[in-house]
Amino acid sequence: MRALALLLALAAAGALLGAAQGAPAPQRMQVTEDEWSLALSRQRLRPGIALIEVFNLGQDAHDLVLQRRAPGARAVRVPRLDYFQRRTIRVRLAAGTYALWCSLPRHRERGMSATLRVR
Repeated sequence: MRALALLLALAAAGALLGAAQGAPAPQRMQVTEDEWSLALSRQRLRPGIALIEVFNLGQDAHDLVLQRRAPGARAVRVPRLDYFQRRTIRVRLAAGTYALWCSLPRHRERGMSATLRVR
């Protein structure tokens, strides 16, 4: 009986380990906001799950919009962040080119935009 319980426990542990090894860890990227720029810690990511941390180092409040440049693509929005606030979002990225920008009035026009490539 003990041998059977041990065998079942080992099989369950092996199944969990195999599942954990099969799923790649999410990629990480930081977007730093300042007057009047967006700085990406990485210019390119692989398709799949990504954790994107948005960090506002500017004195003004900023938000962030992330949108794939493709017909019908939905935008992902990070709400307004005040000075020194940060927020992390989890997104699934498909292959393509993404535009990132601050959508507060005149911020994009002043240079708060960037491009991310997913390949």
